[in-house]
Amino acid sequence: MIPRPARSARGLAMLVALALAAPALAGPGPAAAQPHDPPLGPVRLPKEWQDRFWATPQAKAFLKLSPKELADLVPVQAGLKYCACPVCDAPERGDPLVWSIEQPKVVVCRKCKGSFPNDTIPLPSPADKKLPTEKIEVLPGRWHFYPYHPVELEKAKYPDERLYLHAKRDYEARAYLAKAALYAAVRWHDQEPAARDPKLAQAAAALILRFAQVYPAYAMHNDQPGVAKQFQPARVPPPYRHGYQTAKWECNGSLETPMNLLLAYSLLRDGADWAEAGRLLECSDPKRIIEEDLFLASAELASRQPDDYTEDSLAVYRGMLSVGKLLGSQVLVVEARSRLDEFTRRGFYYDGFWRGADVLSHRRVLGMLDGWIDGLLTKPGDVADGRAAFPMIELARTAGAAVPSRPHDPDVRRASWPIETGDEPSHRPLLLGGAGLALLSVGEPGRSLDVEIRGRDGLADRRCQRLAFRLSVGGVPLLDDLDERPPTADGFDLATASHNAVVVDGLNQRETPQAARVPTPGSDFLYFAADPDFQVVTVADRFAYPISTKRYRQTFVACRSGPRRYALSIFEVDGGLQHDQIFHAAPGRKEEWRPLIATQPTTGSLLPPSISFLPSARPQEGRWFVQSYGEFRPRLRGVAAEPCRVVLDGGREKSAAGAVLKLHLLGDMPSTLITADSADAPAGDDATSGPESTRSSLIVRRRSDAGQALNSTFVTVFEPVEPGVAPLDRVARVESIGDAVVVLIESPEGSDHLVFNRRPGTTLRVKTANGRFVSTDGLAVRVRGEDVFLAGGTYVEAAGKLVSQKSVRGTVTAAERDPNERGRGWFQTPEKLPEGLDVAGRTLFIEHGDGTVRSWTLDSIEPTADGARLRVREEPGFRIDPASGAAGYYQFPLTSSPGPHRFRLAQLSRSPSTAAKPAPKAVAAGRAGRSPAARGAALN
Repeated sequence: MIPRPARSARGLAMLVALALAAPALAGPGPAAAQPHDPPLGPVRLPKEWQDRFWATPQAKAFLKLSPKELADLVPVQAGLKYCACPVCDAPERGDPLVWSIEQPKVVVCRKCKGSFPNDTIPLPSPADKKLPTEKIEVLPGRWHFYPYHPVELEKAKYPDERLYLHAKRDYEARAYLAKAALYAAVRWHDQEPAARDPKLAQAAAALILRFAQVYPAYAMHNDQPGVAKQFQPARVPPPYRHGYQTAKWECNGSLETPMNLLLAYSLLRDGADWAEAGRLLECSDPKRIIEEDLFLASAELASRQPDDYTEDSLAVYRGMLSVGKLLGSQVLVVEARSRLDEFTRRGFYYDGFWRGADVLSHRRVLGMLDGWIDGLLTKPGDVADGRAAFPMIELARTAGAAVPSRPHDPDVRRASWPIETGDEPSHRPLLLGGAGLALLSVGEPGRSLDVEIRGRDGLADRRCQRLAFRLSVGGVPLLDDLDERPPTADGFDLATASHNAVVVDGLNQRETPQAARVPTPGSDFLYFAADPDFQVVTVADRFAYPISTKRYRQTFVACRSGPRRYALSIFEVDGGLQHDQIFHAAPGRKEEWRPLIATQPTTGSLLPPSISFLPSARPQEGRWFVQSYGEFRPRLRGVAAEPCRVVLDGGREKSAAGAVLKLHLLGDMPSTLITADSADAPAGDDATSGPESTRSSLIVRRRSDAGQALNSTFVTVFEPVEPGVAPLDRVARVESIGDAVVVLIESPEGSDHLVFNRRPGTTLRVKTANGRFVSTDGLAVRVRGEDVFLAGGTYVEAAGKLVSQKSVRGTVTAAERDPNERGRGWFQTPEKLPEGLDVAGRTLFIEHGDGTVRSWTLDSIEPTADGARLRVREEPGFRIDPASGAAGYYQFPLTSSPGPHRFRLAQLSRSPSTAAKPAPKAVAAGRAGRSPAARGAALN
């Protein structure tokens, strides 16, 4: 605990995400702040936000009240956010009840429009004994009363559910009045000094002071959706609940520092008539009460709670910095810096991606670091800024380019990035070796074909899927999942079947609920290399179906030829009795899958008869693990005896553009094609939500005939169809033997042959459709006319040409952090490596002794007296213990892997006629895994 004179100050509302209308802090200017400048700098609220706020009837009513009348509206008791409607049963998670300053004694349901209290639903004063009442001695001899309506047992959503309507009214009133104080202070400060309206400052000052007077007696409470609410005295010592579930001001303890009031006070501290506010509210020392009893006290409570280094923790650090800067407390700033150092270690993979590994959480975290925290750490006149203190920001900004198909919310961006930096990461192929995310991108900006391959681990977020993909065209998602959308009511978004993936035997990845609860490393990226017109990635998963399968691996090849882009997917599954490859249209789109084969209408359920679908099941019950197929509502069914096409077109709403995506299914036949509708958005959680919407889904099913183990190779070509670009002339799979897959693609620009080697490192020889032979030990080969491309391996002979590349591999014996202009560190190897290689931007894979393989972006190879130094652009992420030889990761997830640590370089080469084309120099690296014995031969 920090000494009282310099209390720890932590806690800050998450701003836009919780709709608190918190502002964006301006960064400090180049000159030193003037004596009367706000301590936290100017507070910018977008003009449209302010216009919208002041145009509301509530704001007009606010301006009509005197400062004393406003202060009298401040609740003297802590409120509760989560409360269901007592009439229409709108659930508490949807936050259905709202409050208005025009009718301050009632709350109104947004769904049924019911107003409470009424004749049947009373809302008594706290001391009224007509209703059951919970009494809390908040301070010695001081009691608070919380009346409630018990919920009938058969209607309760959880045990001991109660409707604390009075506490809900207090919560809503508190939230609105704190927000109004900020808007009033901003409006006053934005006015010319000679023309400032004193009523605005008086109203804001009275509210701030009144909150400071009542806050010390607020009851500590646990206010989470779906669990019984609990009240405690106002001064309960630690230990507190993990996850910031102990709070006084808000429903979450990380939001304890009242940021709206803090910013308003910063604007008014040297301008408002605090003596008058004190006389109005009978307070002799308003500033002391505000700074100590409200801001420092709330910050201390947040600082004493367990720090799990989550997104919520950033709100706490931001609160520390804000209070420390406001009060000139260097102790708070130093403590915040110390905690931020640990946060960047525990919260980020070594490639800079947030440990939650989804784009929305990554952007929220980056917004807090890059905007608020970076600005608060910087002092006026500083040459260096917060980015120098926390260089992870630069890696995090670059890592965000791995998920380009999720556009920024402009309001979130405006609030979280108050200073326009102008250094948005460029759109390019990318592989994140820690987080398990890859992006292939071919085509010009704005017209690119993007494939996002996700192999995230289960160490931080149970919603993540081990191996799945997304596809976008021109920045518009066409094939997508539900990961960044609100959770579905029954947990379907947690199921493998809700993703673009292959489901084995109808089971979720990890196969059993017990196994799914055990954190495990994610999918293993085995190869990644990307030139502008030929890009290849391979990812396998040892842990997705460890019982059923021996191989569960997907390779994507993305190609560009002139204006045309296409992608080839090869998904290999060895083992199991039923394989379902599922393709989901992106949520919110109205296109439908249309197989270009004979189909018949179908109904019923895709669940086996032994499993009943329970639509009312809740995610926490875990039934989604066995009943996810019940979400599909089949529409059409047909049998594909040979390669065929399926088109994603206008369907329900025909458009002039016609088809937007065409799938050429070239995998093992026969297969059964099923089109179905599946859940698109949650139903029932939001108080105002309507009927559940759906998206179109396609299932390509192969099933074992006689109970023998099934081996499948799903081969799919994704062809975007756009106005002004002629469709492909022909797509076909060329007959081949052994471990080869050969695909022919003919277009007006010419013919492509793509050769895929199921066992790279071993030589195969195949015949193409034009009668020529291709011999290679590589992973993938593209032959286009006289041009030959080689991904992985050491050579390819095709089109009368030989393309070769040296194998670069060895053992890593040391790893060191060494930040400079070329990267963040290096690995040492005793091997003498080939000289003269152009390795900048290529992917370096390191395989640990337990089979786990991670990867980095190589900058250069430096010969040394005892071998070579491999300099990488990301954090090395681990150090090697000289005694044990184990690699201990100092970045998330802070695991350890035994030695030896073998490395290899993923290479991509082309014949001389195309060699002049530049390769991108900023391709990042990805994680791979599985020992050579389990994987077959190496991939390069």
